Amino acid sequence: MIGDRFRMLRQSKKMSIKEVAEKSGLTSSFISQIERGLSGVSLYNLRDLCKAIDVPFYYLFLEETTGHIVRKNERVKYELPNSPVKYEILSPRRADIKIEQLLLNLEAGNENSMQPMAHFGEEIALILNGTVGVELNGNVNELNSGDCIQFQSEIPHRYINLGQSEAQILITVTPPSY
Repeated sequence: MIGDRFRMLRQSKKMSIKEVAEKSGLTSSFISQIERGLSGVSLYNLRDLCKAIDVPFYYLFLEETTGHIVRKNERVKYELPNSPVKYEILSPRRADIKIEQLLLNLEAGNENSMQPMAHFGEEIALILNGTVGVELNGNVNELNSGDCIQFQSEIPHRYINLGQSEAQILITVTPPSY
């Protein structure tokens, strides 16, 4: 599913697998395996692939909507198999959207990515439940329910659940990148 979608996006950009490999730092064979569904892929690698073809990350999961309302049961949800990370896109999926909101559910003791990630834009995170470490440029800031943080997304960052139960984080990012 993700591999098929990525192939379609890559081809729409008229890019070869070799070009994507050079831009992403991943091997051509690995990208080919992803596209054919023969290999799993981390969120970190998916971000690199999307950056290489210059499309927002959420395009991999995009089913464009026409309205302004997203009902709870209609949210785009994504998670990788055996992953402690679950994202729910709260914003409508439209090409004209300039800001995006998502809900990150993060199991106890886990992080949303193995390594801090950076992307263009600005991000605001509100901790709805739990105790979360927000790592910015190697420094971990501990936040509790009700706390909020705002930062430039170009700063390498990740979310770490420091608590004993699932954490929920409301994330707003501009421009859309998930």
